[in-house]
Amino acid sequence: MLGSWNYITVRERGYYALLLVLLSGVIGVFIATDLFLLCVFWEVMLIPIYFIIGMWGGKNRLYAAVKFPAPSESSSRIEGRERGPRLG
Repeated sequence: MLGSWNYITVRERGYYALLLVLLSGVIGVFIATDLFLLCVFWEVMLIPIYFIIGMWGGKNRLYAAVKFPAPSESSSRIEGRERGPRLG
């Protein structure tokens, strides 16, 4: 937040609201007590990152925002598929 104090000058409320949701997701990931909550908070954490990259990113922000979900979602699916059989 301190690093973006002078950098973010447009749509500040939206940025800080998304940052708050992102922080909530990160905290949720670390305090999750089971795999389901971990996956839920992980997905909650990815949504604000996508919008922060898309709206306030650098020069190629739209390209980065479009390319961001594919590796994140595929890694989540692979992790869920690998851990799924062990839960039962």
